[in-house]
Amino acid sequence: PETLPSLREHRPSPTRWPALAAALAVLLAGAALTGAWWWRTDSAVLARHEARFADVANRVARKVDDRLLTQVQLLRGVAALVESVPPVRDDGAWRRYVDRLDLATRYPEADGLAYSPRVLPSDQAGYEAGLKARGAASDRIWPEGQRDRYYPITLVDPPDRLAGLLGYDGYSDPPRRTGIDAAAPGNVPGFSRVFALAGSADPVFIVYMAPVPAAGTGASA
Repeated sequence: PETLPSLREHRPSPTRWPALAAALAVLLAGAALTGAWWWRTDSAVLARHEARFADVANRVARKVDDRLLTQVQLLRGVAALVESVPPVRDDGAWRRYVDRLDLATRYPEADGLAYSPRVLPSDQAGYEAGLKARGAASDRIWPEGQRDRYYPITLVDPPDRLAGLLGYDGYSDPPRRTGIDAAAPGNVPGFSRVFALAGSADPVFIVYMAPVPAAGTGASA
């Protein structure tokens, strides 16, 4: 009968150990070099992607800064007009000014402009009477309710698209209130939280606001 070969018969000769050790060393060295090359190549690729991402992020940040600066400059100009000629009494100057701004062409990222005077509860009746006497499209502050102050939207541009907002008290809405409270004390532009506007095709909005301290009012865009 046949017998299985003994393991001892296949054991390498002691004289072959150096050759096997050398072959193993070459194999390990090759694997180490391959791993080192892969790591270096992978690190270089990762570094290039990180540099490209940082460049794109910086360019996006600069564009956002430029747009915000443009919005702030626009608001400061409107605030200066409102301080000089309060449009609650005469909206002719407002209309001429915003017409010359040409928002749709020169400020395409701005959805519109609005003027919102601060109205205290003690002044609400007089404010609404003034709107009625002027023949305004809306002569009441809404939503109804007692609040310590109101910021009703009194003038808008473009009027054909934003007329439905006239009389709306922005201070009744938490996202807008955030911007008003941030802008008023320090006489600096404020920004609302992101919010959705019912009935609009745009999903979200951010309102930028610039105060008019001398008149106690704010203009928002």
